[in-house]
Amino acid sequence: MTLNEIVFQITDSLDRPHDPIFTSRVADMVMTNRNVLLHRLFDKNGIDSDYVQQLVITLEPLIGNTPNGINNLKSTTPVPKPLRLLTPTPYLFLGTIDHRVSYQYIKYPSFKHIAQLPLIGNGFKYTVDKDYPIINKANVGTTTLLIEYVSERMDIKLSNSEYATWSGDNQFPIYDELIPTIIDMVRASLRTTKDVANEQIPTTKDQA
Repeated sequence: MTLNEIVFQITDSLDRPHDPIFTSRVADMVMTNRNVLLHRLFDKNGIDSDYVQQLVITLEPLIGNTPNGINNLKSTTPVPKPLRLLTPTPYLFLGTIDHRVSYQYIKYPSFKHIAQLPLIGNGFKYTVDKDYPIINKANVGTTTLLIEYVSERMDIKLSNSEYATWSGDNQFPIYDELIPTIIDMVRASLRTTKDVANEQIPTTKDQA
């Protein structure tokens, strides 16, 4: 099923299939519950490679307020947030496009003091600040890097540093057997709010 088909099934069952505001909220709830289920499955059984996305980022010098007082490189574009998993790093892989070099993740507070850490200061390291990967000075000759991870945003398709809109008419990226569970989760949540009670929230119909 596609995202639009799932959303229509929910909104139609609640007699509000043509309300754009309500439809948009249901779509967001479907996405959120998909992430919840994948989070549980991946933490329990490991990450399914079918859900791993690749993104090539372009790097530029980090000018001005550098986190550690040395010359760093920063991604020219923010990276959509990764799905929160029980892993010590935000990405499954960050390194050269040929996979020959993998960079080690360091939390931002520690990265600020990397120059004072002689045992690791010259290695291949990265951190993330406000969704922007930052690379340490050991990699000044690098202009592009590859990131592999599971994004929490499936309405964005990652490809060669360009974000192309993912259509709701595409196949929804979730195991087929979990679609009924997602539908039930969204319906249950809506029934506990004013969205489908007698006192409904304002809709486009009310604003007409």
